[in-house]
Amino acid sequence: MKRFEKSIQRKEIISMKSLFILPIVIALIVLFVIPLGQVLWQAFIHEGSFSLYQFNEIFTSNQYIEVFVRTFRIALITTIITLVFGYALAYYIVFKSDNKRFLVLLLFVTMMVDIVIRIFGWLISLSRGGVVAIVTEPLLGQD
Repeated sequence: MKRFEKSIQRKEIISMKSLFILPIVIALIVLFVIPLGQVLWQAFIHEGSFSLYQFNEIFTSNQYIEVFVRTFRIALITTIITLVFGYALAYYIVFKSDNKRFLVLLLFVTMMVDIVIRIFGWLISLSRGGVVAIVTEPLLGQD
């Protein structure tokens, strides 16, 4: 009998834990699944029926083809330049440098710039005079 009661308690705990996931699932559906469904609907439905008309427009229009070619060319050039400089720098750090730790630290610092900029953006948005405070002030009142 105790084993049965423990299994019921476990199921209740699991169901309570699943309630914490509910807001994330709702946000995922509202912010990702529904917009993705709308994009797919617009891509495959033309004048009320299934069609590949939109894709035909993209692949036959010279304007779209030029944009695709330009984009892939820029991506290829950027990749090649990054590979050349990256491998040269890695070779220098591993085999030629006396200050390996300092150079690796510099690499990590440059990678952290993006994170620091995002953090400052959040700090500004969430501050007392930020966008979030301005939007929520009429709803929550002043503090």
